Amino acid sequence: MVLGPAVFLGVAELGLRLAGVGYPTAFLVPSADQAGRYVTNAQFGWRFFPPAIARRPVPCTVEGAKPEGTCRVFILGESAAMGTPDPAYGFGRVLEVMLAERYPGTRFDVINAAMTGINSHAIREIARDCAGRQPDLFVIYAGNNEVVGPYGPGTVFAGFQGNRWLVRASLWAKGTRIGELIGAGLGGGAQQEWAGMAMFDRHHVSAEDPRLGPVYENYQSNLADICRAGRGAGAAVIL
Repeated sequence: MVLGPAVFLGVAELGLRLAGVGYPTAFLVPSADQAGRYVTNAQFGWRFFPPAIARRPVPCTVEGAKPEGTCRVFILGESAAMGTPDPAYGFGRVLEVMLAERYPGTRFDVINAAMTGINSHAIREIARDCAGRQPDLFVIYAGNNEVVGPYGPGTVFAGFQGNRWLVRASLWAKGTRIGELIGAGLGGGAQQEWAGMAMFDRHHVSAEDPRLGPVYENYQSNLADICRAGRGAGAAVIL
């Protein structure tokens, strides 16, 4: 009873991937133009937001094999870490210049892996992907979107979900081609235009809201996983 459906779903998933159906869900994907390099995935946010209003990461290129003598730094977080409204003036760029002046003999590869609108549920996925790209340092500046970001009690993107295991199962399912097709069939919601914080005017959450307890617990668990991903890859971590 279990094996039959599992085999069917596995074959269907493989067939969809071979046919090129769907989109990649990793934060960093192989570059179509530059062999041996990875680029940020413009469709990464589709697992967390309706595609019509999904935010995009900063366009970045990462060499697959880190050059000798290079210190690779990943910036992880939300809009504040990204440098909204203009990442060219974000603290990651400032950090890159300061490090280059302080250590002229070292090449610093500072990669802005932050995104507007996300929270620790998404940052956890990004960190696990960045951990496979030979990091030396994770700089994490996060936490301001736990309530209004995906799965938070004040969100406009998806219903509140306090159980992090259900959130992770949902994200895993959405990372499959079958899950992508189901999500596309259900539609992307009524919101068709990004309106910044004005989108949350009718989604107030009081300081006494009982849903905040699970939010804090989920943030603590996700943050621990993010740190663990960096340290497991041999990187130092700054919070």
